[in-house]
Amino acid sequence: MHELVQTVIDKHKDKVKEVEEYLRSQGETHIEYSTERIKLLLEAGKIDKELGEWFLKDYEAKEKQYREMQEFIKNNPDVPPEERHKHFFKEGPLSPEESVMLYEDMAMSCQFFMHLLQNRHLLSGDMDNPPAHGLFNGIDTDEEFGIANSICNSLYYLTELLKNMEITSLYEGLFEAKGSVKNSKGEAISLTYTFQAATKEEAVVILKNYQTLMATKGLKVWIAHWITANKLGRVEYSCPMIDIMKMAADEEREAFFSVKEKEEHWALTKMLGMSKLLRERKIKKRGTNTQVIQWVEQPLVEIIGGEKEMTAEDKYPVAVAVRVLMPRMDKKGFSPTIYKNNTVMLSPSDMLLAFVLQTRAGQMGRGTKNLHYDWDFIFEVGNLQTTALSNHRGAKAKARKKMDRLQEGEIIENWNEELMGVCVTPKKQKKKSPKEDKKNIT
Repeated sequence: MHELVQTVIDKHKDKVKEVEEYLRSQGETHIEYSTERIKLLLEAGKIDKELGEWFLKDYEAKEKQYREMQEFIKNNPDVPPEERHKHFFKEGPLSPEESVMLYEDMAMSCQFFMHLLQNRHLLSGDMDNPPAHGLFNGIDTDEEFGIANSICNSLYYLTELLKNMEITSLYEGLFEAKGSVKNSKGEAISLTYTFQAATKEEAVVILKNYQTLMATKGLKVWIAHWITANKLGRVEYSCPMIDIMKMAADEEREAFFSVKEKEEHWALTKMLGMSKLLRERKIKKRGTNTQVIQWVEQPLVEIIGGEKEMTAEDKYPVAVAVRVLMPRMDKKGFSPTIYKNNTVMLSPSDMLLAFVLQTRAGQMGRGTKNLHYDWDFIFEVGNLQTTALSNHRGAKAKARKKMDRLQEGEIIENWNEELMGVCVTPKKQKKKSPKEDKKNIT
């Protein structure tokens, strides 16, 4: 193969592979659009500039060729179809330059089609007032997302839940690790993780790995699922697995994900599926003074289906169907704490600190009150406890850098060092006004 042709193939191979995987993950791929609509979307900045301009240029070239063909037929009505084809299309092998142009157009066409599928809501209706999406009323999903209070207020205790875990053998080869705490109301919160292990010793090793992953990469994937639920406006949804992977990547990814990365991501998703959160609340039965304990137990991410390829080697799906929240006990538990979308862009080691600070800010007047924490707490939720045991000064230096990253990432407004710890000024958790919501819906 000519070097020029191979170069352009290598240039687009990751994108073409991404398109193939995306299309396999989709159900209905039929869309309708007009050239005029694409022009309007491009002028309004609603679609990718490079893809939009390529489409219009390609359309104009094909329209010009069509007009020339019609003119030729009109002026040469007796010319057979085979001769007409020879007049407009070259016979024989393409030159390297022609092959490059053909492959470029094919690659751009695939990417343009995927881009339209991902933004199909823009192909009809009013561009300035798209249909309102969002899981919670009043949240601007371009900047923020919400997590139901019944879930995030329980996972505020994640560090203690993981630290308190004890292993129980359910039966041969199957173990359960369970950690429990009580909240300020004396209500029990538990986290369980069910897993397979050949021996108790192996179970201890697996639990230690789980405790690390759940506070870092696992938490990041869980947050990516909640962001997706917010954007789609449903607690139960299906999507290409690669969409969650892109969101949870440590950096903005354009390149194709390796098989190893997909297997690791799927393992984390299954780990969340095997992690169950149990939360209790004390209530009085209606019409009586009898107090009872009501509880709800649910996986952090319930895997309810998906789609995978037919080949036996595949160890991960191309699409997943999940649920992030079980039917709620009451409306109060469904109201959200608001988080910044930038949270998911942090490194895994910063995730728990960012989650805890934003959760606490939501509990304390939606970010209107400063938060005060001692260094030991920051070490604990900042995954720095081990460092602090051997090098307290070094742990402080790393903690300061973490706090700076949260401020730079606009997760918090500001922070200052105090005598015994830190003072954090949270971002105010603003919800859009009802008027703004109404404006988006009409």
